[in-house]
Amino acid sequence: MPRYYTLSFNNVSVSAAQDLFALKCTASIGITLHQFEINSESSSAPAELRVIIKRFGATVTLGSGGSTNQTPNPLMSTDTACSITTAGLNNTARATTNGTNVTLFSWGWNVLNGLLFVPAPEWRPSFAVSEGCIIGLETAPGSATTMDAYIVFSENT
Repeated sequence: MPRYYTLSFNNVSVSAAQDLFALKCTASIGITLHQFEINSESSSAPAELRVIIKRFGATVTLGSGGSTNQTPNPLMSTDTACSITTAGLNNTARATTNGTNVTLFSWGWNVLNGLLFVPAPEWRPSFAVSEGCIIGLETAPGSATTMDAYIVFSENT
C-alpha cells in the first residue's frame, strides 16, 4: 500500500506568479499526485488566474524566493518519513529543467471560488525518478491575495 504525504501553506500573501508547489523526486523514488486545493481568503472581486501542473524532466532545479526544503507530512502517523527531500512552496524564482517540460493540466481559476483538483485514479499524474512536479500560478494577481493550499501525493515504490 502506498504511503501518502501532504504539504500545505496557510495565510500566504501572493502577489507574483510562482511555483505554489514544487516537488523534486529522488533518484530512486517517484510520486503520484492525488489532489490539491487552492483557496483565496482575501478576494472580494473576481479575478481569473492561470494555474498549471507541469512535469519537469531530469536535472530539475527548484526555484527560490519562497519556502524551500519543506518536509512533507505523512497522513498516517505510523508511516516513515517521505523520501522526497526537496520540496518548495511559493517560490517566485521558478523551477527549471534541462529535460522536457510538459504541461499536464491547465485552467483558469477565479479567486472567488476555491480550486479543487481530484482526478479519477487513472488520470492521476505520476512523476518518475529524478522528475519534478510543479503546480504553478502562471499569472500574478492584480493585488496581493492571501491564499491557503495543500497537496496530497504518494511515493511510487
